[in-house]
Amino acid sequence: MNLLKKCLLIFIIIVSMLICSCTASDAKQSNIDQNNLVIDCIPVLGGDSFLIIIDGKSMLIDTGVRQAYNEIKATLNFYNIKKLDFVILTHYHKDHIGSMSDILSDFKVKKVLMIDQTHDSDTYSDLMQNLENIKQKIQYVKAGDSFNLGNSTFEILNPQKNLSKNMNDNSIVFKLNYVDKSFLFVGDLENKGEKQLLNNDYDLKSDFLKVGNHGEKDATSKKFLKAIDPEYAIISPKTIDSFSKTEEKLLDKDIKTQIVLLNDHIVYTSNGLVIKVQSYENFTY
Repeated sequence: MNLLKKCLLIFIIIVSMLICSCTASDAKQSNIDQNNLVIDCIPVLGGDSFLIIIDGKSMLIDTGVRQAYNEIKATLNFYNIKKLDFVILTHYHKDHIGSMSDILSDFKVKKVLMIDQTHDSDTYSDLMQNLENIKQKIQYVKAGDSFNLGNSTFEILNPQKNLSKNMNDNSIVFKLNYVDKSFLFVGDLENKGEKQLLNNDYDLKSDFLKVGNHGEKDATSKKFLKAIDPEYAIISPKTIDSFSKTEEKLLDKDIKTQIVLLNDHIVYTSNGLVIKVQSYENFTY
């Protein structure tokens, strides 16, 4: 009888844990309005990875370091994503491409947008070897290219025709327009690359800015920030103390600034008229 009671108790505990787990996941999903635009800023251990969902179409911007893959995978599963319409690899440093090979193994990818530049690293070599099987899905982009994601469009503003020796300044920069709101992602663009965009007289004005180069002091110049004039900004810092100068610059302009740290996902949703910000706890750390 005692053994039976113990088995019954263990069964009840396991069922309770499963119910709690499902309830927590359902609660996260119910709090995120997936009927409109969603930008999920994934915590990837000091790298970059951003998931955009519009009208059931999805795009992943960069893939963090490889050690963060489980968090990216859990995020994609959370949104029930089995196929990515786009993956944008803004440039080839390991904190931006580290998990791409694993993503190619576990998810279908319709198109990969990349820069036409090589990089001397093991991570890059592994990436190119894994991309060999889907060469027809790769597109090397340049300023002036444009694409559709759901009922939105995004225009490539960088890289330029003549590439810089500094790969950060060749980062894919794009502006996504959704109804009356616009969202600017600048990879690891530094001050010299920012100056090039300003000289080209692009319309940089955007409601949202993904801050360049992890909020380091060699990016986000005052002139560049003035041209963008965002209401919202997100920083994905390399370390806890590497972005304070840039954060101060943003807050001085009353820009609503969020930081992607280890604990939480930062999520922006928009119906194209207003932008809302919320967060939820990570899955795997």
